[in-house]
Amino acid sequence: MKPERFRRDQDQNPKNDFKLYIEYLFWLVFDKRALDQDSKYNAPVQRIMNILSTYQSTLSSSGRWSPDFLSEVNQRPKLRKVNIVDEEETSCAACKITSHKAQSAVTLFGAEYKPPMKPSELDRFCTMFSPDTGTQRIDTNGDGQEFRFKLGTTCTKRSMLYHEVRHFSYHCVWKIIRHCTKSKTDNQPGLTLTQKLAQKQRHSKDSERVDPACLVATLQGVTSKLWDEFDELKSGLIRLHSTK
Repeated sequence: MKPERFRRDQDQNPKNDFKLYIEYLFWLVFDKRALDQDSKYNAPVQRIMNILSTYQSTLSSSGRWSPDFLSEVNQRPKLRKVNIVDEEETSCAACKITSHKAQSAVTLFGAEYKPPMKPSELDRFCTMFSPDTGTQRIDTNGDGQEFRFKLGTTCTKRSMLYHEVRHFSYHCVWKIIRHCTKSKTDNQPGLTLTQKLAQKQRHSKDSERVDPACLVATLQGVTSKLWDEFDELKSGLIRLHSTK
């Protein structure tokens, strides 16, 4: 995919779609009953996930990676990278091209899981998280294991961006939970948003919502930060393509 396509995507201004995408993730984690009669999220969530899917397909089709590396980068939500001086001049463990010498070490870790690729998979995905802490509470196979790969310069850049795209929803949910368990509500400053939700659920059998204005105001800070990260994915793809 050419940079011009990414710039056309930018012209469509998906910022409002993204705001609704974050709200949708919030309700899936904290009280999905609130979504039963609300279809305003369907199209925006679909469009955001289509963008993520397009980015991922572009990155995965641009390079051939070994099955063992691709398996771990696909299912491990956390990554750290350090530069190395490899005196043995080891070939890149991702592409296996002899002339591509290792310049960095990438470690993949975190409990393995299957990232959601379409809106219908988001509900199952969000049940992984504890609303109290943001940590995974199920599907923790392999938690604590680390997988280290020595990579060449090109595969390092491409795989780090691929990993960000692949696990973007994971980090969105984690940051939403962390934000909402700390943020106080304006009309009840002694309560965090999550505490207020819990209070409503204890006293109501219906899907009574937090005031929409309160929700938008509380999520505004984290939504803005996550939007910047989402927008940077597109910029990263353009830069990666332009250096080929």
